Amino acid sequence: MKTGQIHGISVHKLLRKQVCLVEEAEAVGTEGRAEEAAVNFISGTGFQGSGNQGGNRNSYGNRVVKEEKLQEGDFEVADLAELTSQLREEKDYALAKEKEIRASNLKVRSQDETGTLAAAENVSLREQLEQREEEMCNLRCAAETFDAEKTMAVSGAIVVTHWELMREWLNHQNDNWDHEGALERYKMVKTSEAEF
Repeated sequence: MKTGQIHGISVHKLLRKQVCLVEEAEAVGTEGRAEEAAVNFISGTGFQGSGNQGGNRNSYGNRVVKEEKLQEGDFEVADLAELTSQLREEKDYALAKEKEIRASNLKVRSQDETGTLAAAENVSLREQLEQREEEMCNLRCAAETFDAEKTMAVSGAIVVTHWELMREWLNHQNDNWDHEGALERYKMVKTSEAEF
């Protein structure tokens, strides 16, 4: 394999596309985010704004110098290896950030699900509490009416007992009553009253 070739493909051709993208980013003339976005895009991450602005600018500057060397023909295999290493580091950094974002999203989803379950449990407990309060109210009403019904039942039993006793007494009196003797006594009382 010749110097300046990877897997039979010219390094110059591989990096030419990246150089074009860098030139387009410089043509925009923006600082900070635009340069960072171009650097991240060149590194193959597809991310815009990795959060490591200082490190990206330094590696961006080193990469531009190395790409200029490539255009001038002074490019070495060691520089290519260093450039590849930098690209891998940036890609690993972007993948780590992506994993962090996914973990944060899962955490947020988990908290949302926990909140939803807690709200559903709260609604269920409120319904149970309302049912218990209703049952307590019904039991209080039953206790109050039970006292009144008990008093009425006792009073009714007393009245019935009195009537039964009176009926029994009247029946007994009727059975023992001597009609003829009572008539004779009545007549005697009346005649003696008339004599006086």
